[in-house]
Amino acid sequence: MIGLLDRKLLRDLWRLRGQGLGIVLVLACAAATVVMSFSVQRSLAETRADYYRRYGFADLFATLPPAPLSLADAVRRVPGVAAVAARVVGRGGISLDGVDEPIPARLISLPQPEGPAVNALALQQGRLPSGDRSDEVVIDAGFAKAHGLGPGSRLAMTIGGHRRTLTIAGTALSPEFIFALGPGQIVPDDRRFAIVWQDRKSLAEALGLGDRFNDLVVRLTPGVSAAAVGEAVDRLLAANGGGAVVHGRARQLSHAFVDSQLEELGAIGILVPAIFLGVAVFLLHASMLRIVEQQRPEIGIAKALGFDDATIGRHYVKFALALAIAASVLGLPVGIALGRIVTEIYVGFFRFPFLHYGADLLAAAGVIAVLGAAATLAALQPASRAAAL
Repeated sequence: MIGLLDRKLLRDLWRLRGQGLGIVLVLACAAATVVMSFSVQRSLAETRADYYRRYGFADLFATLPPAPLSLADAVRRVPGVAAVAARVVGRGGISLDGVDEPIPARLISLPQPEGPAVNALALQQGRLPSGDRSDEVVIDAGFAKAHGLGPGSRLAMTIGGHRRTLTIAGTALSPEFIFALGPGQIVPDDRRFAIVWQDRKSLAEALGLGDRFNDLVVRLTPGVSAAAVGEAVDRLLAANGGGAVVHGRARQLSHAFVDSQLEELGAIGILVPAIFLGVAVFLLHASMLRIVEQQRPEIGIAKALGFDDATIGRHYVKFALALAIAASVLGLPVGIALGRIVTEIYVGFFRFPFLHYGADLLAAAGVIAVLGAAATLAALQPASRAAAL
């Protein structure tokens, strides 16, 4: 007798395939959007975390007036500090043929090869500058690609008011500049902003800093409180006339922007599918009510053959669940495929040297559960009406 109702269910699904397909497509859009958004969010977060771990992205940052290197040594002795980079940072201008105005550049001293890495460079081409070559630099890979530059290219730069000709030894990416904005920019433009790394001694001499530094980045021991160590470093800098405010990753421009993008992806993964789901539940509920009214004679015959009210009700719930299953089968693979495409788009926008993509299986399982619950909810009143006839 149960087999009889199941055969009726298959005939109903085929007879109402037009309405069913419309509902399935709307539900599939919701499923695909959820899986896409959370897969992209998960993949970008894991890629960034691995990037940070491999290249020692700093936990604390401070810009300060020129200070002696002994101050950096004092910071290294603060409990909870794993590594410190006392850097020289400045601004310069790059002159290129075919470009009317000098291109602004952020100048940063190269990470020191000795000791634990802090904001190390991910080389894309070439090599790091030789220790005996003060005219060699590394430029960011985005700028190099935008202007067709590479190892061996010559670069005319203005540093500290003096024009110099430098040689590009290599191109690189940095975890500090996953999202890189130049002066006055609201979106990254690789053609109009460059990041240049140079030997610390050569850059300090060009900027008139001598043996001093003006930028500090600190990597912490895993598990320590960034706020507590930040306060200790802040007090130390203040006591030595540093005049700097130490801040964490939350106020680091690149990290903060990527965080906001990840939060937006999470919001998209909830709000947009909720709209599709609400429309689909409404359509399914209205369709189920109409089907029950149209099948009053069939319901009466089924009850006359001995089917009880609960069996009749489950029959119509099965109809809704069949549409939810079809939507899951269609929407989940589409969402996974779209997730990879969108992730690769983000990687082209953000500066990652590699990509870890993986579908969010937890989100996929949640989609199946939510679609099943939504279909059941939409079918409850029509099923109850069928059982009460």
